[in-house]
Amino acid sequence: MSYNNKDENISVGRMVLPTLTLSRIISGMPSVLVGLLLIEIGQTFNSPIGVTGQIRTISSILAFFSAIMVGGLSVRYNPKSILVIGIGFLLVSAVFCSIAPSFLILLIFFPLTGIGISLTNPMGATLVAQYYPGDTRASALGWLSAGGAISWVIGAQIITYLAVLGGWRYSYYFFVIPLLLIGVILSYWMLPKPSSNNNDNAVNFTDGMRSILRNRSAVSCLFSSILSMASFQLILVYSASFLRQEFLTSRELTSILLTLSALSYTFGSLVSGRIVRKLGVKNVTVLFLFMAGVLLSIFTLSPYFWLALGAYFLSPFCFGVSFPANITLLLGQDSEYQGTMMAFNSAFNNLGSAIGAGVGGAIVLSWGFVGLGGVLGFFGVLASLIIYFLVTEKI
Repeated sequence: MSYNNKDENISVGRMVLPTLTLSRIISGMPSVLVGLLLIEIGQTFNSPIGVTGQIRTISSILAFFSAIMVGGLSVRYNPKSILVIGIGFLLVSAVFCSIAPSFLILLIFFPLTGIGISLTNPMGATLVAQYYPGDTRASALGWLSAGGAISWVIGAQIITYLAVLGGWRYSYYFFVIPLLLIGVILSYWMLPKPSSNNNDNAVNFTDGMRSILRNRSAVSCLFSSILSMASFQLILVYSASFLRQEFLTSRELTSILLTLSALSYTFGSLVSGRIVRKLGVKNVTVLFLFMAGVLLSIFTLSPYFWLALGAYFLSPFCFGVSFPANITLLLGQDSEYQGTMMAFNSAFNNLGSAIGAGVGGAIVLSWGFVGLGGVLGFFGVLASLIIYFLVTEKI
């Protein structure tokens, strides 16, 4: 298809959206591996789960600061090139983690994953904004959001199978590393050249920062993103370990449950647009974030496996519906500086990931998984209340 961009006409082929979705899928694979095999990695280096999980914390902190820098880089350099470089960071991180002889080396190189994600994911959204007009943009963003869950659907089974064969390092050697290498090649060759940037945009980025920080509704929306992403870390980082320790599920069964959970998130992301059209973007964000937080608490507080499992499957669906709606609500806060808004959103999401993983690890060490569900579940509820009381819908 073709449409009139700000600077030039861009012809977008049918393989562009699948390639962008693929970049989101493969960028999540290192996190899938760590989330699924956190116990095995900790056993290799004789470190408890709460300590081992801090590699995600450091990764998210680095991603926060690098995401802020991406906002400036994206107005000076080709976003396609930044995306390819981001996948390259993920590849370098995976290679060194796979051969790490000690936990210290793992702690040094895994955080490069955070830098890679902070380059890859925002640039994927930026390229969607450049390639697709407004009437198809929301649907394209929904596919990108679903891509993160699809990485769990695909990765959980393969990573678990390889880990059974030869340990967690095999999952790096024979799946994650080759997949990232393919991702670099495909992203370079399949994505068309986007519109060129000009130097005046550097000034626009600075003005955009000021405009967003002076907008109470926009800032409130961003802080809600921190809390909701922190809440989501219970699913991403600790749910597999919780199921295996509290309900004694096998590694193979846990991988299947993770896959079903990821499918639930994927379905939520894909139907989010339809629900928004019926209920409104703010109402959807508030309602489904609130339900996600409550369900997380039920997940870890319930002594009954089937009740916990039901909450485990429903909470990702609620997050899947709420996250695209929240991005749509956020983009409406300042239509003039949407690119800067996406950079801020990426940074705040990474900060939320760091808080969720860091606080979560401390809570597991001190109060166990019951305390984890209570605190991170409350974060989700609080995020919904911030949206309800402080954010104005401007769409």
